[in-house]
Amino acid sequence: VFAAELAWVDSICDLSAVDLDQRNSRGEAVIMQHVACILCVLLPSCASGFLAGIDIGGEFSKFAVVLPKRQPEVVTNLHSQRKTPTAFSFLEQTRSFGETAMQHVVSSAPSVARFFPQLLGRKPDNLTAPTLAGLPTTFFPLELSADPDRWTYRLNVGDVNMAVEEVAAHFLHFGSHISTLAAEKKKLKGAVLTVPALASQRQRQALLNAAEIAGIPRVRLIHEISAAAIQRALDIQAPMPSKPQTADSESDEDLEPKEDDSPKEKLRKIKAKRAKQDDKKKQSVFKTTRVPILFFNMGSRHLEVCVVKYKFVKPSLPDAVTIKGCAASKDVAGHSFDLVIAEKMLAKAASQHLPGELQNNSKALQKILSQSTKAKHMLSANKDAFFSVEALHNDVDFAINISRKEFEGWCAELFPLVVKPIETALKRAGLNLSGIEGVEVIGGGWRIPKVQEVLTDFVAQMRGPNASGLPLGQHLNGEEAAALGAAYFAATTDEGMSGPRLRPMPLEDMSSHEYALTIHKLNASQPGEDYSPRPSVIFKRGSPLGGKAQNLELKLIRSDLRVTLLENGRALEEHHMKGLYKTHAYKYPESPAPNVTFSIQLDANGVVIIGKAQATFQATEKLPDAKKKTTKEKKVNKKITLDDTVVYRGPAPMSRLQLLESRKRFRELGERDRTATRAVAARNSLEAYIFNSRDKLASPEMTELHSEERLAELKAKTDEIQAWLLEQGDGTSTQVYLAKLKGLQRELDPALNEGNDKNNRQQPLEREGTAGSSSAKQKAARIAAKNEAKANRRKQKEL
Repeated sequence: VFAAELAWVDSICDLSAVDLDQRNSRGEAVIMQHVACILCVLLPSCASGFLAGIDIGGEFSKFAVVLPKRQPEVVTNLHSQRKTPTAFSFLEQTRSFGETAMQHVVSSAPSVARFFPQLLGRKPDNLTAPTLAGLPTTFFPLELSADPDRWTYRLNVGDVNMAVEEVAAHFLHFGSHISTLAAEKKKLKGAVLTVPALASQRQRQALLNAAEIAGIPRVRLIHEISAAAIQRALDIQAPMPSKPQTADSESDEDLEPKEDDSPKEKLRKIKAKRAKQDDKKKQSVFKTTRVPILFFNMGSRHLEVCVVKYKFVKPSLPDAVTIKGCAASKDVAGHSFDLVIAEKMLAKAASQHLPGELQNNSKALQKILSQSTKAKHMLSANKDAFFSVEALHNDVDFAINISRKEFEGWCAELFPLVVKPIETALKRAGLNLSGIEGVEVIGGGWRIPKVQEVLTDFVAQMRGPNASGLPLGQHLNGEEAAALGAAYFAATTDEGMSGPRLRPMPLEDMSSHEYALTIHKLNASQPGEDYSPRPSVIFKRGSPLGGKAQNLELKLIRSDLRVTLLENGRALEEHHMKGLYKTHAYKYPESPAPNVTFSIQLDANGVVIIGKAQATFQATEKLPDAKKKTTKEKKVNKKITLDDTVVYRGPAPMSRLQLLESRKRFRELGERDRTATRAVAARNSLEAYIFNSRDKLASPEMTELHSEERLAELKAKTDEIQAWLLEQGDGTSTQVYLAKLKGLQRELDPALNEGNDKNNRQQPLEREGTAGSSSAKQKAARIAAKNEAKANRRKQKEL
């Protein structure tokens, strides 16, 4: 019934008043439109909203939106670009993002936060002067600090010191803002954010904390390659099985009985023909097929490889996407080649200057790094690239020609590292390259010709000389596939979304980490022994995400517990479960040692959640017996929830109090930004009025109307405000600018309006309204049309 009502409402909403008027009266059309509007308010599925897919990359980020009954599409930013640099700055009380923030890199590089996604959930190398591997301070003078309480990174952005989660929150809010503009200012209902498949639990929690600070609702995480695999599933088809052909097989003409054939031969041909028809029917029946594809993702800061299996029940679209195994490497990525070029160019440019001049010049270093990225892109398409920087230092230009062969020689140590994760991913998936039916490349780093050559040679070598070739598939836009796949996944998992090509695509994702527990006594003086001093694996590597919670039961526990969660053998957090010993000793001393149960779950975001622990005691209760007027004893079970205190090892996620404080600072910084933006706009309006007024005061019309003394007096007022702007205008509030503007307008507008009135009077008057003229006829027609419209409105009100 709901679906039928919704379809009827949609059909009405799609009709215009003219369409309805063709089949009903005007009054009925208006009534039906009002009914449709009321139903669209009452029915939740009619509520306007959109979902977003956000791919936060190390160097660039992409945003995609999906609206009801529409396909997912990538959002263009405020500069009409489909990808946005992952950069954030806060200068002069104004927030800047993307290209605008990158414009401040040359002049104020330490105040621009770049590559901050890889800081999320990571432990600083030291608390006094933390650094980050892979980002040399020569080219990335980030002002890093460390939080001694949480053991996490912090960034100085402008004059504000903030946690990395807060920096990411500002950038996520910017992404949701441009997504809202692209979605016609509809409300954001939810978002799916991409993370690397090998992201740790702390990295996932940090990104979820950032999304919560930014106010993004209903956030879900998905792996980058998993999102790209979903996007690839929209166009992939199952390979049709080849028909076996035998050399001595007879054609249909040979199996036709002939007059010269003997009865025995005719019977043989008839049976053979029927058998051949049965074989064709069996071959036409499609059997469930699983197609393994190797995904190779080389981004700016990491390299990732995953084996994905597509399950086909029918030869068209796959019915399920399963991730079988993943591996990653941080030793080589797209930005690694940029740094190699930058180091070589810095060494050659430094030879033209005094020692240490370029190394201490931040502007020159940023120019070299920016040009190195452009040179890498040029060498991917051409055999030579011209590296040129104007006025690199002391107005001295630097220019040199780089050949592709020379570039490949510089990066000779990086290329062998490209194929190492492939072997690990295949091993975890339990496959080899001979069983892979396709290779799909995504990201931006694979465009380097030498990377393609190394990858192709490795695949051919591992498949063997007798195996068929396996070309590198380029069916996807490598830079947008993850964002589009995330948006598609958000739409297909949301009940209120429907539209073309939004068929549900079940995703069976897996964890690339192993999680185990150790259980010890919290206090050595309490009775009992350690329950499980050796790590017990709870979730093996390859466990499915989003499974049901498991209930663990510990029998005959006499002491408080310390449960430690380990990720790949490294301790993440300790749960101190208190209260069991005291309850057993003082409240239920006659009870045997209780059993303790608690739940543990690997949720859909890849985060392990340990629930509250409960201890079950046996107590004796005296129940009254009304007939015998006595009491009887009965044993009952009493469940007591234990106190759970979490102690984090290494980087810790934000607590509720820290999230609230970060949310408050996030709003305050946004308000400072909006206040500064309004002040700049008010100052610009005041300056524009001053310049326009000066031009008008110098015009011949004003000279004829006013005396020289009057014009000099008016000009002196504009000079006074101009001088005030130069001396005291910086840092003034919006209200002061607007007050100055209104005061100046009160003084100048009467005189300026006199000049405008004179210009209007001097213009030749057009005669209108003359009897028999065309203008009079047009005016009469307009009046008649207005009267007719008024009459129609009266009729509608009466109806």
